[in-house]
Amino acid sequence: MDIFGQPINLNLDLNTKYKSSFGGMISIFIILLLVIYSVNEIVGYTIQRGIQITQETKFSYDPDLLELNHSNFIFAIKVNQEDYYNSPSFDITVNQRYQRGDSSIQLQQCNLEQFTSLVNSDKILKFLESNQMEMWLCPTSQFSIQLEGTQYSSAFKSLAIDVGKCEGLSSWGKTCQEMKENEVFQLQFITKNTFINPFNNEFVAEDYLDNSMSLQLNPGDLQRIDYHFDKHITKDFQGQLKIEGLLDDENLSVFSTNSFRQLYEGKNDGVWTRIVFMRSNFSTNYNREYQTITDLLSKIGGLSQSVISIVGVIITYYNRTQFYLEISNRLYDYDFNTESDQGTKGSGLVDPFHVSAQTQQEGGTKTKRRKADEVKQNEEKQDSMEEDPQYKERVMKVVEEQKKIMEKYKFKSRKHFLLSSFQQTIMTKKSINLNLKYFLYGMCCKKASYKTDHHLFLLQKSLNSVRQELDVEKLKQILLDRDQLILFNYTPKPVIGINEKDKETNFLHYSKQLSLKQMSLIEVAEQIKQQMKSSFLNKENLSIESVFNSYKAIAAKNRKSNRYYYKINRKLKLFLGDQVKAIFKASKILKFPEDDHVFQISDLLSIGEEMAIQIPLQLNPQMNINQQHQ
Repeated sequence: MDIFGQPINLNLDLNTKYKSSFGGMISIFIILLLVIYSVNEIVGYTIQRGIQITQETKFSYDPDLLELNHSNFIFAIKVNQEDYYNSPSFDITVNQRYQRGDSSIQLQQCNLEQFTSLVNSDKILKFLESNQMEMWLCPTSQFSIQLEGTQYSSAFKSLAIDVGKCEGLSSWGKTCQEMKENEVFQLQFITKNTFINPFNNEFVAEDYLDNSMSLQLNPGDLQRIDYHFDKHITKDFQGQLKIEGLLDDENLSVFSTNSFRQLYEGKNDGVWTRIVFMRSNFSTNYNREYQTITDLLSKIGGLSQSVISIVGVIITYYNRTQFYLEISNRLYDYDFNTESDQGTKGSGLVDPFHVSAQTQQEGGTKTKRRKADEVKQNEEKQDSMEEDPQYKERVMKVVEEQKKIMEKYKFKSRKHFLLSSFQQTIMTKKSINLNLKYFLYGMCCKKASYKTDHHLFLLQKSLNSVRQELDVEKLKQILLDRDQLILFNYTPKPVIGINEKDKETNFLHYSKQLSLKQMSLIEVAEQIKQQMKSSFLNKENLSIESVFNSYKAIAAKNRKSNRYYYKINRKLKLFLGDQVKAIFKASKILKFPEDDHVFQISDLLSIGEEMAIQIPLQLNPQMNINQQHQ
């Protein structure tokens, strides 16, 4: 299921696209990855996990109003004096200050409900109980604090908490006690604060009690501490449509103990410490927008398109290279020998042998290969060979020897003989494979050298060659008929070697090099029989019979039938090479059980002198032969 298949512009295995196993594995991996990602995004959409946050912080010289009341804020004052609420040694007053006057906020003894209505958790309850919350001072249940502007604004509003000398009654109506000399008091402020987490779906704002603000009283010296409250606004787009009526706005006050200013204002017997709550110049807006269905589809589609495009380029390049390499393996054979000797057989064909040394000597003068310019002359001499008495005598010797083979080894059929003879031709095919180094060299635009890497050099050389010959299949379909096409596909392949000049099949060179390896047909058959006892050949993968039948059909056509096809047939038979034709000729000479007529000498004479004395090829002992032949 390679989704990155490479289009095929010629007939290759009747497929319109070339697909590789590597491309299939990558396709499966990409599909699984996109499915997992899509499922994860869809699940996140259903539980509103995907949130887009837009944060905007603004500065203002005249900040707007921030209102604190019993529904969103609470503060308490704790003094480290025993029973301070009932017997205070100093007084604490809370005033709402305006530009044109002040208003007092009454204090009372704190109660649990004031805290639990705002911050309700087990930890908060334990903290309140362990610190004697009932001895703290809190504003009355109905209070309102307004913070707006700055000291230089026309509408400046703030809250002032003054700690000073107590005379008679305290601000909450308790009788004052005389302060002892050198007595030190510690004040601690507990305030409800807010922690903002805009990325949290369930708890955008979490409230807690902040007890980090504390100070020590110095009677007679006035110190001022200013604390600022920031304003945070969160706006949630709860619906999928951006309609103002569906927006949930929440104004939050955040008290930061780090943003304070402490001043010393000199001697003052009436007020010793003044704590001022004022509005900060900064405001922060959080726009929380949940993912819409269009955003979800766009996100999934965009990622899928990007991944497929990027990976597609890589896999397409790999498939194209593998496609060219497969064609190259079908069109060419490879020679890994670095020497310039042309004796290396690169076409995949097996070595031809002659009947015997004696037969070779008798017919050696007439088995020399004709040159290209003598082909026409030898065609005319072919008809006169049948009248040569010496030629008939030599042929009769070959027939007698072949009869001995048939009587002793009894090939079951012509197919059996062809399978045995062509085993080495088909099974000893050399091929070349892709490796990672080829792609690394390609990325670096680097060309391999045969001196450093033989395999990579041949790989690059074969791919460059096959790109120039991709139209050969179209030409074959146009110019050749069925029999010619089968025979053409079986012709010896060009050889791609390490040397700069590629080698071609040269029968004269093989005959010269292999003259010392000549052996009789009986010896060849003996080897065939021995190998059949211990080896196996998958005959279904071989198509020798179709090649042989096509050869017979082409050989049966004479020049009078069609002069154009006759010339092509002649070239095809020459292109096959003598070693292949020798096998076909020997198969025609030998008599098999399926033959309906007795072998006649005229049949032998019709094949020509040079082929009559050649016999089947020697088989490689390492190759396999099927013991079950039809």
